Amino acid sequence: MPTHAERQIVPYRPDQLFDLVADVDFLTIGQYLQPTVKHASVDRFVTPEEFAEYAALARSKRFLLVSATPLTRSSYHADADFAALQAARETRLAAQVA
Repeated sequence: MPTHAERQIVPYRPDQLFDLVADVDFLTIGQYLQPTVKHASVDRFVTPEEFAEYAALARSKRFLLVSATPLTRSSYHADADFAALQAARETRLAAQVA
């Protein structure tokens, strides 16, 4: 099992990670928050500006829907996000057909 330090090593830059994703059009990026003292501690907090940069980069990689904020959670408002994603997919499909 990897140590805490080994788990923190990210082998790719965010722009490289976005290039590796196939058939994914909805991306959520949030800040890890330590739920209890028994869980891994937070190494650093990502700034809102960094999240904005991640979101812009993801959109430039053609993700249809991006949610990137410190408090983003994939299940929070999932129904509204799914409806927005469906609309974006239909718009993209209509543009491809036209």
